Amino acid sequence: MTDRELETIQTVMAIADVQSTHISIYLTIIFAYIVVAYVAGAKLTRLQLALATFVFVAACLWELMMITTLGEGATAIGREVMQSAEVKPLLGESGRKWFVRILWSSGMFAALVFMWNIRISKAG
Repeated sequence: MTDRELETIQTVMAIADVQSTHISIYLTIIFAYIVVAYVAGAKLTRLQLALATFVFVAACLWELMMITTLGEGATAIGREVMQSAEVKPLLGESGRKWFVRILWSSGMFAALVFMWNIRISKAG
């Protein structure tokens, strides 16, 4: 391997490290929202619920943007190394982007559904 390829790999690894930090933050936000839903979901007023949900969705969307942007950046940088190693991606560029976005978004939607179920089950 050339020095340039090693530097590229090192850059991709640094981006992956930052991306893993954002993944941890995202999972922490989801877990915190689920805990709030379980412990106090039925007791929250509509205003409290709206504010908590707004902050939750905004934080999740920010982290999702960071996760996917960093992933796309690492992919773009690492493409050169992958091409030299003749590695073929499993999905096309467009399919991969949408798959990753849908996969990561599912955690946020699952937490929202959980809160809704808690509110409905304890209200009725």
